[in-house]
Amino acid sequence: MLRHPSEVMYTTALYVLNQLLWHLPNSSRPEFRQYNGHLNVIYLLETNSLKDSNWLLICLDTLRMAVYESSETKLALTSTRIYEIIVRLLRIYPNNMKIAYNIARLIKVLSVCNENKIKLVEAGAVEALTPLLNCSSEVLQLETLWGLRNISDQAYHLLATKNLIPMLITLLASKNEHISICSTGCLCNLTCQNVQNKSLLVEKGGVKVLCRLLCLNPDRQEIAEPICSALRHVTHRNPHANAAVYEIRINDTLPTIASLFVKYQFVSALPLLKSVVGLVRNLSTDEMTRHELKNLNVHRMIANIFSQAYTSLNDAGKQDSGISERISSSGGYMEGVNLEDMLELTLAALHIMAKDSGVQEELIHTAGLVSTVVRLVYSPSICLQRASAAFLSQLSTSRSGCQAIENEGACPKLTELIQSNNEYIAAYTAAILHRIAQDKPEAYRRRLSLELRQSLFDGGLLNDANEIDQRMINASSIPDFPSHVVTDQRSRNASGSYLRQRSDRS
Repeated sequence: MLRHPSEVMYTTALYVLNQLLWHLPNSSRPEFRQYNGHLNVIYLLETNSLKDSNWLLICLDTLRMAVYESSETKLALTSTRIYEIIVRLLRIYPNNMKIAYNIARLIKVLSVCNENKIKLVEAGAVEALTPLLNCSSEVLQLETLWGLRNISDQAYHLLATKNLIPMLITLLASKNEHISICSTGCLCNLTCQNVQNKSLLVEKGGVKVLCRLLCLNPDRQEIAEPICSALRHVTHRNPHANAAVYEIRINDTLPTIASLFVKYQFVSALPLLKSVVGLVRNLSTDEMTRHELKNLNVHRMIANIFSQAYTSLNDAGKQDSGISERISSSGGYMEGVNLEDMLELTLAALHIMAKDSGVQEELIHTAGLVSTVVRLVYSPSICLQRASAAFLSQLSTSRSGCQAIENEGACPKLTELIQSNNEYIAAYTAAILHRIAQDKPEAYRRRLSLELRQSLFDGGLLNDANEIDQRMINASSIPDFPSHVVTDQRSRNASGSYLRQRSDRS
């Protein structure tokens, strides 16, 4: 009947179906889907058969109920033009709040499906939804934000956000906490790996607003996590990163950030803790901020998280056999967080914080820390080898650090890693061995030099065992932990994160 040529017939059928889906959802919706009712409803929209805006409302509402909590039905829509139709309707009826509301609700339901997210973003849904944030209705604002938050994890590459970012910053201060939380989630997703959006957030004063919001809600994990993720993004790899670090420091946010390590437990809040560790890593690149974090004992807390992550990955039954098999099997996830990534991130943060001599000495003498990091050098993971070598390289800048590394029996493996195809690992390990040899007798240094040359020759990195490799000469001049290694982890994809999509809600 929905394809009947008579307008009276298909509109009447549409109304009856709408009422059935609304009042008898358990029995009518499965049958409606079975007979492709959703595709016939879309046909009415595709053929522009509904001239009256009131019928459009009923049609959109019917489609929303049809796809609600039905993954199969959502996937069936990917072969239709519904996404372009939705965007077109938003642009045709910019001032019709009822149509906008029904479209926003439909987008919220569709956008819990990744395939639908991609289609919506490609059709221009983000740009079409943006003007709705200016409306006076908080109900419409919230429905719009739920949809935007859901699809924004597939819209992080968009550049047409010059109007959206300032609007979201303004909405952070909303008295409606749901609007504030959703706005934070959107900003977190949109600033991930997007230099323009990071810069916009800093330029428009978003860092200060986020800091204020975090200081007001440190006990609310659903707020703290997206805020810390967004701050982590804007303090890394963009022209305004230093300005963002400065804003965080002068707004007295560091004590609040440090308190998050105390407030939240390792397992239950792992996504949040990962965001905070990443943020600390970025903040520590600034010397003054690093000094303040030291005074707040942040390095001790991160060292504790590192130990907990290692213990969780390498349970008591396999501690003696090392972590090789454990890491190479499934990676080890907990609360949606890859524990191998967590180890790498904590090491990167400790590496930067250890540039402070006081922190460095304390870490060297932290029970079990150096021995655990040395074990990670033996990991088959290139990322963990690089992170552990970088951290040990920083510790080796002091005599006590060299002694601690040598006492843990790391030299044979470090000598082997001189042959690594990874230039950072090779440089870090060469630097460590070079520094360890500094205080040794001449005979020891000569023997070590011969062993290094032979190792490089055996690995095909030298044509002659007597040749002097440049990395040995310049071993003390190595780069910091490469910034491209610690990327913006997409919090939006973490299943255990509070940034997870808004569920279907009727």
